[in-house]
Amino acid sequence: MTPSPTETIGATKPCGWQEPWGSFANWSAGRLHLAMEFDGQAFTLRPLAEGSEPAEKPARSGLGSSLLHRRKRDADVPASGERFDSAAELAGQLIARLADLETPPNLAPEGQPERVHDLAGALLGAYQVANGRSHIAGCHFEDVPFVRVTSVAGGDDPAFVHTLYDSHGDAVPQALADQLGLTHTKDLEFHLPAPPHCLAPRGTGAPLPTGVVWAKRVSGHIQFTIGESTLKAPFEGWASTLEAPLVTCPHTGRQTRSLALVEGLGIVAAEEIGRCEVSDRELLDRDLVTCAATGKRVDPGLTKPCPVSGELSLASEFVACKRCGQQVSHASQQGGRCEGCRRMRRVRAGEPSLEAIKAAHPTLAALRRWRLAETDSVYLLQGSQALTRYLLVVNRDDLSIVRACRVGPLGGVSELSPAERLALLAS
Repeated sequence: MTPSPTETIGATKPCGWQEPWGSFANWSAGRLHLAMEFDGQAFTLRPLAEGSEPAEKPARSGLGSSLLHRRKRDADVPASGERFDSAAELAGQLIARLADLETPPNLAPEGQPERVHDLAGALLGAYQVANGRSHIAGCHFEDVPFVRVTSVAGGDDPAFVHTLYDSHGDAVPQALADQLGLTHTKDLEFHLPAPPHCLAPRGTGAPLPTGVVWAKRVSGHIQFTIGESTLKAPFEGWASTLEAPLVTCPHTGRQTRSLALVEGLGIVAAEEIGRCEVSDRELLDRDLVTCAATGKRVDPGLTKPCPVSGELSLASEFVACKRCGQQVSHASQQGGRCEGCRRMRRVRAGEPSLEAIKAAHPTLAALRRWRLAETDSVYLLQGSQALTRYLLVVNRDDLSIVRACRVGPLGGVSELSPAERLALLAS
């Protein structure tokens, strides 16, 4: 059910306006199929002969309408008519006759969108769809009645005073009437009658209904298509004031009217797209990572974590540490040594990691002056025996020896021969 149109307006000034006597009187006579004449002293209303039409058919009634229609009596129109001595008396009679019609005249705001085509330009033109298209789908129009009631104000120079009520019997705020153009109307050739409750009398002496203004509400969605991907944005509102809705990006939540395609994700907010500085591939900007070695924003699929620093770097930026031989990020090296080799600390017997390695390789118990560092994947262990220092790279998962080296006096390392390795590690 359509909510009361006044619910979102609040307590604002009710709609009301005056219309010049001549404009509304001529329009009313036309809708009642009457000829209106003035002989300089009194007004006369005569029924039009069956099948005859006025010389000019009034088509508008509303603020700003200035059509003053003067009818000439057809030769076949009977001379008799109803005579009124004043404009005010005639005005009251016209209002009463309009109110007595089986169905009040049906009106619509001038310029109101009535078809999908009328909405398409303003709605679809608001979007930018990279390499894609958009169209309106599932569009449904609903006519909402506003009852115009009319009274006469003034004496010798009367004017018609109009007020609008919605289908719930509430006075229409001026702001809403202005937004929807309810005071600038055109005649409708045909429309289903308004529900009876909309036209219920509002008490003795209340202004009488002289027309029903039908404003259109519209709902539907806009579908965006790029390649094989689609995205929909719902809309709903008054046809006269409808604006292109913001589209919510399904991956970032950003609201936008600019859309583009990201491979593997679908349609997203174009403002959220970033570009890999290495592969030039487009991704969501939030998914790009900063390479620790180069500072570039890149596709995370091109990176891996450095086992020493834990920071992501491009795989192409990994080099072997000259001391432990690990593949590490260029950013974690200094003087040819990785951060792990530079931060080795002295440990004593009883250190849990050291004791675990010694338990796996009992012959290492002969070494002294231990130093230890840990990375994400290995232990770096240095020990001494007599005047010889050894560097061992130990897998953290299974404590297997990945590399065994001799450390020279100046810190350089050389790989142990198979025989030396067997002698050091034989259990």
